Amino acid sequence: MADKNNDHRSQVRHQEFPDSQIKEYNYALHILPGQSSLLAGYRDEFVSGTTDFAEVYYNFLFDNPDIANVLYNHEKGGGDVGQLVRQQLENMLASIIGDADQVRENDLFSSGKEMYNHNFRQVWIIANYNLLLNYLGDLINTLNLASREQHLLVAAVNTVLLRDMGLTLEGFTQASRDALNKELSHVVDDLGTVEDLLSGIPHYVWSVNIKSNKVVYANYPLHSLYSNALEAPIPCMQDAGEADQQQLMSVWQNAVSGNQSFAEVKMTLAGCDEHWYRLSLYPSFNRLGNPVLMHCVLEDINHQISERMQLE
Repeated sequence: MADKNNDHRSQVRHQEFPDSQIKEYNYALHILPGQSSLLAGYRDEFVSGTTDFAEVYYNFLFDNPDIANVLYNHEKGGGDVGQLVRQQLENMLASIIGDADQVRENDLFSSGKEMYNHNFRQVWIIANYNLLLNYLGDLINTLNLASREQHLLVAAVNTVLLRDMGLTLEGFTQASRDALNKELSHVVDDLGTVEDLLSGIPHYVWSVNIKSNKVVYANYPLHSLYSNALEAPIPCMQDAGEADQQQLMSVWQNAVSGNQSFAEVKMTLAGCDEHWYRLSLYPSFNRLGNPVLMHCVLEDINHQISERMQLE
C-alpha cells in the first residue's frame, strides 16, 4: 500500500509540474547526471557544514523588517513561523544534502505557491538562494580542494540551486496567476451585476474616451433609443434646440477641464415628446491628474421641473 501511495504522489507531482518543463530547466542550465554524482560525493561535508545555516537564515529573515513583518502577521493569524521557516530551509537544502534519488520538483513548486500565499515577494526568494549560495561558497573554500575539483563543485552547486530557485519562482508565479484569474472572475461577475443594475435604472448612462472622442460604454436604455452608432460626446445633442446645444457644449468643455458639470435642457429624445433632462458629467483622471474618461448621466426631470414651475 505504501508503494501505491508513493506512486500516486509521484503522478501528482508530474501532473502539477510537467516533465517537459523540468527537462527545459535541466537543458537550459546544462545540468548533467555527473553533477548530481559530484554533489552526492560531498554530501557528508555539506550535511555537517550546513548545520549553522539555519541560524544564519533565521537572522537574515528577521533582520529584514518587511520579511519579519510578514512572519509576525503569519504568527498572529495562528500560523507556526518555525514550521514555515523549517519547511523553506528543507526545500532550499534538499538538492544539496537530500537523497539524490528523491523527486522534489513538486515540493519546490508548492513551496513557491506557499510563499505567495504567505505574502512573500519574489525578490525575497532570490535573496534566500543568494544567501545559501554565498554560504556554500565559503564552505567549499574550507574543503581545500584542487582548483579543478573546486571549480566543478561550485559550478554544480550554482546550477542546481539556480534550477531550484527557478522552480520555486514558477510556483510563486503560478499562484499569483491563479489569484489574478480568480479576482478577474469576481470582477466579471461584479460587472455583470453592475450592467444589470445600469440597464434597469431610468437614466441614460454612457462613458466617453476624451482623447479619441468615442463612446466606450453605453447602458442598454441608451442603445435601445439609438439603433445606430452613438455619436460622441453627447449622443442626444441633435435632439436639443440650438440654445440648449450651446449650453451642452459649454458644460462639456467645463467638464473636460476637470470639473464636474451639470446642465438642464429640453430635448425630444429620438423624436419622443419634449421633456426636461438633467445632464451630469463626471470626469475620471489618470495618475497624472489629467481627465481621460467622461462618465455621463442623462436623467428625465420633467416631473420635477413641472412641480418647480407650479410652486413658482
